[in-house]
Amino acid sequence: MKVQRPLVVWFTGMSGAGKSTLARMLDEHLYLSGLHTMLLDGGNLLVRAGAIFRSARGSTT
Repeated sequence: MKVQRPLVVWFTGMSGAGKSTLARMLDEHLYLSGLHTMLLDGGNLLVRAGAIFRSARGSTT
């Protein structure tokens, strides 16, 4: 059982403003501090969702 409190940090802004860069830096800092994190970025979220849907259909491509 994890003893940390859940928290969502949501970055918004213009394309190219550095949201993903800042999110990765924060994710690394929290991880190095011993916290469990999950970074969901628009690009990797689409890749993960696609893999989930392909797996659910039984497709390997």
